[in-house]
Amino acid sequence: MQYIPKEANEYLRLVVGNFGSDGHRNQSVTKNPVFSSINISAKDVLKQRAPAEEDFRSRLLAGNSQTSCKTAGYLGEFFLWVRLYQLAHAYQTRSTSWGSLVRSVEALESENALAAERAHAMATNNILSNILPPNIRDRLINGEKRIADRYDNVSVLFVDIVGFTELATKIEADDLIDVLDRVFTKFDTICKRHGLEKIKTIGDAYMAVCGAPIAYDNHAERAASAALEMLEECSGDAQIGVDSCEIEVDLIFRIGLHSGSVVAGILGENKYAYDVWGDAVNTASRMESYGESGKIHVSQEFVRAIGAASANFHFTPRGEMLINGKGSMKTYFLERSG
Repeated sequence: MQYIPKEANEYLRLVVGNFGSDGHRNQSVTKNPVFSSINISAKDVLKQRAPAEEDFRSRLLAGNSQTSCKTAGYLGEFFLWVRLYQLAHAYQTRSTSWGSLVRSVEALESENALAAERAHAMATNNILSNILPPNIRDRLINGEKRIADRYDNVSVLFVDIVGFTELATKIEADDLIDVLDRVFTKFDTICKRHGLEKIKTIGDAYMAVCGAPIAYDNHAERAASAALEMLEECSGDAQIGVDSCEIEVDLIFRIGLHSGSVVAGILGENKYAYDVWGDAVNTASRMESYGESGKIHVSQEFVRAIGAASANFHFTPRGEMLINGKGSMKTYFLERSG
């Protein structure tokens, strides 16, 4: 930028045009989605009543783990203008020279460019963290092309909404998506609470695993607790209503659990997705599909994996039954003890 020494007041108006001649925000600033939440004027800065930059950043971005690069850029731009105002005021009061002012402004522009790059990197990292487990994300960033790890002791969970096909014919598509979003968001919270890794959703089905990519000795106990909470918090009395539909949405779930070994990782180069493969996945899916409405159907291998923690749960034997692709299996229904 080419700077021409003019009267201090004129230059002051140039650099603080976003604040207005009286030192307060003008309309161009209030239209900015980030600036509109800032309760501060340039005069506040000069009187040292402005919040510290890091404190301000923390308050503005609190609770927003998906801060966009654009929003972060607005924030950097705001602090650049604050500093410019301070520099212009220093020149106006003759406490600094014109040359020093120009050098300081140029340094600020360079600093703001670096801040924008950091904001972009932060936004990219946040997006990746929402898609991939943190340790898998780091391995990809460090250059690994093919990630496929074997885990000998995991528990796989499948959840399905009973009667979803019929429900889809009774409510509008937007309402249906709203129902799924609310249910799966609750499932996400429960899985995070118990250390399960969400793998994917397929239509109205939800899949998660415990023990990969982070190993847990009590993976089966964690998966059992998560499954019970899903039933208790999201079905039956905990109905989720949809405002625009005339019917009451009563959600019932069918859940399947199995413990065994899997291979987990990322294959291919486009649209990365962390996934798990193996017989344990297929068996957990069979437990769900051969289960009953409002119940948690588990395999004998899962009961064995619970081990000493079985005292916290009650397993009702279902007897032996023929499972497609598996043959005869002894299975149980899981309930909370007591």
